[in-house]
Amino acid sequence: DLRNQHRLDHRVSEPDWALTVAEAPPATPAHAFYNLQNGHYFITGSAAERDGILRGEAGDGWILLREPFQAWPAAGPAPDAAKAVCRFYSASANSHFYAVEGAECEHLKREGSGWAYEGLAFRTLMATAGTCPVGTDPIWRLYNNRAAQNDSNHRFTTSATDYRSMIAGGWIGEGAVFC
Repeated sequence: DLRNQHRLDHRVSEPDWALTVAEAPPATPAHAFYNLQNGHYFITGSAAERDGILRGEAGDGWILLREPFQAWPAAGPAPDAAKAVCRFYSASANSHFYAVEGAECEHLKREGSGWAYEGLAFRTLMATAGTCPVGTDPIWRLYNNRAAQNDSNHRFTTSATDYRSMIAGGWIGEGAVFC
């Protein structure tokens, strides 16, 4: 609007338009686990699933890591910019994988991918070219590169230090995928 540009150029303090910023709906924690027996990582946005794992319902060896991140439920209020995260499971690797809804998610849904689609896990903001929106933190994804051993696993972490350390230990860094 040229009138508003004129006001800005001439330091007029009152534009003739209103700007309203809505508060984001409340987010909930997505929890990260590590299995001491098989060395796999797992995340969940479900409090019920988290509690079940802590009670031993997913087998032995799972410990809760102290690195939850905030996400919005798969169903419920979320910012317009939030994207759904698809959850997959591979029985042969006994591992889960998470991908932002879109091309990667659709590719993994195809028959023969080796991954069974389990539904939407939660919603989150996406990283664009490895960068998160201002005021958000990256969720880094790593891959253990063990598909040939039928032991694929991915880790999602909020820690840049852990991310770099795991790359040094042989994991493949896939960058920031969520925010």
